Amino acid sequence: MLIMLNPYFVIGVCIFLILLYLLFIYIYRKNHIHYLLFALLLISVFLTIFSFQVLQAAAVSTHPIHYDLRLLWIPFILGACLTIINLYRGIRQLIVYRAKRSKNNK
Repeated sequence: MLIMLNPYFVIGVCIFLILLYLLFIYIYRKNHIHYLLFALLLISVFLTIFSFQVLQAAAVSTHPIHYDLRLLWIPFILGACLTIINLYRGIRQLIVYRAKRSKNNK
């Protein structure tokens, strides 16, 4: 439980996930590889869940935490927003795909 609240671990994992997300966005914009959109969804969900678990661990911890807990909300909110955006993008892509497929079957 204590390692999860280590500031280097918490901030490091969040920064790594955000940089990984930005790298995948850059690669997707250059090559338009469609499965990268699913990878972006997975990264954003993992960022959200990881941040939520850290927030829960911080709430029940009896040990002193040497950083402001409000900083933990930033990656949680960012991850949640990115997850919503990626879910919307994925659902929209499925609707377009089904419309094209039904149009071709007629």
